Amino acid sequence: MVGAVVVTRVTRSRKIEPKKVKPKPPKAAPAKVEVAPTKAEVAPTKAEITPAKPPIVIEETLTTKKTTKIMERGLKLFFSYSSRDSERYHIAEFARRLTELPDVEEALYWEKDATSSIIEYMDANVGKCDIFILFCSEQTVSSGAVKIEWQAALSIGKDIVPVYDNLDHVPTLLKTFRGVRFREDDIDGTINNIHELIIKKLTLHK
Repeated sequence: MVGAVVVTRVTRSRKIEPKKVKPKPPKAAPAKVEVAPTKAEVAPTKAEITPAKPPIVIEETLTTKKTTKIMERGLKLFFSYSSRDSERYHIAEFARRLTELPDVEEALYWEKDATSSIIEYMDANVGKCDIFILFCSEQTVSSGAVKIEWQAALSIGKDIVPVYDNLDHVPTLLKTFRGVRFREDDIDGTINNIHELIIKKLTLHK
């Protein structure tokens, strides 16, 4: 008898390794929505930072050197009028009152210095005055001498102040000039208005 063969099955123990668990990817952070900053929130770069400049102040000097010189020595006024209006317009009183003011040196009018003809007088004095004051009336409209005076003053660029009680008596070429209405019942007010207008004409150099 053949002896029985004993077959022994050797089994190899298998090492069971733990299942590898793949780590879950981290949750993505929610996307940040970028909001464009407003103009006021944008920080300026170094190049953009400019120190604020002080406001430019334009100082307008209305008084010219010529005007300053005139004011320092005193104004010379020339009165042009018809001799028939001398009392009506209180010429002598106007001259006296205006020359009492500190900025008026002299008021030139022919009746005060009548040492020459009216033509010679105007030729010598119209050019040297700073302000030419024309007392307008019906008489001055028809006066040839007065017409020559104001036309001469106009032609050489003098500042002219028409004084009138009726605007129709102011020569057409002089209606663009600012004037003063004469008021018989307010001589003081008329003189003050003339003086104020004279100073304004000089300071504005008109």
